[in-house]
Amino acid sequence: MQKKGQKLVNETIYYVASHIQIIINVMKYIMKYLLLGLIVFSSCQSKNTSKQTEDHAKFSKEELTAQQNAWDKVMAIHDAIMPQMGALDQAEVGLDNKIKATTDKKSLNELNNAKHLVQAADKIMWDWMYALIQLKDLRETKSHAEIMSYLSKELTRIKKVKEKMELSIKTSNELIK
Repeated sequence: MQKKGQKLVNETIYYVASHIQIIINVMKYIMKYLLLGLIVFSSCQSKNTSKQTEDHAKFSKEELTAQQNAWDKVMAIHDAIMPQMGALDQAEVGLDNKIKATTDKKSLNELNNAKHLVQAADKIMWDWMYALIQLKDLRETKSHAEIMSYLSKELTRIKKVKEKMELSIKTSNELIK
């Protein structure tokens, strides 16, 4: 009778532990998207407030417009690829499931390579978002030429992020089918 009771306790502990792990994984996704939302929210800014005009009197109207246009180009690409973050997560889950069900070494190698590609694309997007200096902060510390140079480099960087994300999603989807 004690062995049966101990077995029941062990099964209950295993059941609870497995559900706790599921809850932890769900919370990781929730936290990831909350943080992502916070980053997106903080990147939004009003365009022509009187405070900005006062704070950035060192720039001409043409310079401010050029800076805003360059910023908008960078953010347009960011905003276009941001929804693909969910597709990256789905691709990784799909690859994990396919990896678990595959025994062929060649296929496993391809799947693992695709998974690493997805993880790398996710990482470079997050790294880019964390490293991006907001336009208002650039205006406080940089000259017009420095701002335009920085935004040109960021435009190149976000285009590369876009390419990597799209390639990793395409590669993963082809292997998951």
